[in-house]
Amino acid sequence: SPDYNTSPLWAVANQRATFQSGCEVDIAAQYFPLQVVRTGEIRVLPLQAALTKAYLLRHTRFIPRDFVMLLRNIQQCSPEAVVTMENISYGLREYAATYFKNEITSELNGYFVPKDIERVMDAFGKMRDTRFSFDQLRQRVPDRLHELLPQMLNILFDCGSVGNWERGDQVISQSTYRYKYPHCRMDLSKPIVLHPALSVAFNIADTDDMFVIPKLTGSRGIVTQIGSGFGFLKADNGQVYRFDMSEVADRKNTLL
Repeated sequence: SPDYNTSPLWAVANQRATFQSGCEVDIAAQYFPLQVVRTGEIRVLPLQAALTKAYLLRHTRFIPRDFVMLLRNIQQCSPEAVVTMENISYGLREYAATYFKNEITSELNGYFVPKDIERVMDAFGKMRDTRFSFDQLRQRVPDRLHELLPQMLNILFDCGSVGNWERGDQVISQSTYRYKYPHCRMDLSKPIVLHPALSVAFNIADTDDMFVIPKLTGSRGIVTQIGSGFGFLKADNGQVYRFDMSEVADRKNTLL
């Protein structure tokens, strides 16, 4: 499956920027620094490798067009040379709502009429969760779409906009997308998960499976926000953690 931190997409973007500027450029290192925006006592999830590179790439389908459009939208929301977390947030929202969602709906064009496509998109938004069952989604669409829904979901799975939520003994939780595992197939008996960019488009809090590690710990340190609902904490002992706002131990002591 694709690697979030070593994807060749970053190398291609660096080469393009280097050619345009005439000097060697590392986009992630030079223009996407982490910015300290919160401090406080937080219950957090241990984190192994949560880099800005990984965060941005997971909002794509690992194809150049997605990645270029994401960087372009962030650039358009960044008045200064160095990108802030706020710029990333605004750029990501613009990318998700105006580009990614339109790309996904276009995958269904030609198979279904526009009003039926819009009903399914509305149903995704009304779920208010990134993970749900087929039956839960089915209850959100008109009766006339019940027979078409499996076909729609299979097309969306094939284009990488929805996946399955897996559970196992070795992996606590994992989302399976076609672009990560090309030989997998949609399984309607398993929970369905929205692509992270679709979650942003529908303004749904994203549960970030790539950083889920079972043991909770408590710590204090410097927190860096990298998303609307979660961020990273560098503890006094040097360890780096991911936290979710649902895991805040004492919201009164957290600067929001």
